[in-house]
Amino acid sequence: MKIARLREDTRRENWDVMGQVRAERFRLREMYAADKLDPAAITEQQRKLDDLKRQVLRARLEARNQVSALLTPEQRQKLRSVLPRWSR
Repeated sequence: MKIARLREDTRRENWDVMGQVRAERFRLREMYAADKLDPAAITEQQRKLDDLKRQVLRARLEARNQVSALLTPEQRQKLRSVLPRWSR
């Protein structure tokens, strides 16, 4: 139950940020669709998008560490065999 709670908490924490990611990605696409590209504005928009994506990544990695801390060594090993990316 603790793991399910951690997953739900992480999902809720990232919900608004993921909405921001979608909005900033849309703005970036609009910038690329312009007749004249503004390198400074596009670079700044990409930085905003990257910052938001890093925020989501950090939250997911922290949640993964919390889940891992709840598992026994045997459970972690089993998880690695089922989800190979867990061991990366």
